[in-house]
Amino acid sequence: LFPRGAWRYWTNANLPRFEKVIASWDFAFKDLKSSDFVVGQVWGVTPGAMYLLEQVRGQWSFTRTCKELADQRSRWGSVLGRVYCEDKANGPGILDVMRGTCRGLTPVDPVGSKHARAASIAGFQQAGDLHLPAGLPWVADFVEEHHQFPRGTHDDQVDATSQAVSQVWSGRRVGRWSLDLAAMGVTQAWAP
Repeated sequence: LFPRGAWRYWTNANLPRFEKVIASWDFAFKDLKSSDFVVGQVWGVTPGAMYLLEQVRGQWSFTRTCKELADQRSRWGSVLGRVYCEDKANGPGILDVMRGTCRGLTPVDPVGSKHARAASIAGFQQAGDLHLPAGLPWVADFVEEHHQFPRGTHDDQVDATSQAVSQVWSGRRVGRWSLDLAAMGVTQAWAP
């Protein structure tokens, strides 16, 4: 579904101004080595493309997941609009606990199978509309997980990506405004 060579890459030199910035979170149940990963992504959106600006990922407990979500919200401040959260696994509990302290939380009830959701956004990747940060160490794993889907060991990054893309390009609007990362002093993509 996601050919390795179809991803586009951004650097600080070619980042556009964004009309909105959103986050997408895929939650998991436990913090065991055998558990799924929790993935939190921040995407910048233009009318014809999306740019992955940040990703956090780990096999975290409920408490640690809440902390990571709050930290991401704090790092991005008012620039970050909606925070789309999968309303499965730990999602309902996290949404309940964080609602008063984390602005923009938006529950998403996944529709269809994981494969159907990924297939519905694969055309955007194949058309070159999804951009990843160049040179960050986690990007190779991100690309490989997408390439191996649905037969890979993990699919959490795919789930967060498909949720982000489907929420942005399904006609839902967060609002129109521009973001200039350079003017904010951001000189490189954030990486944990």
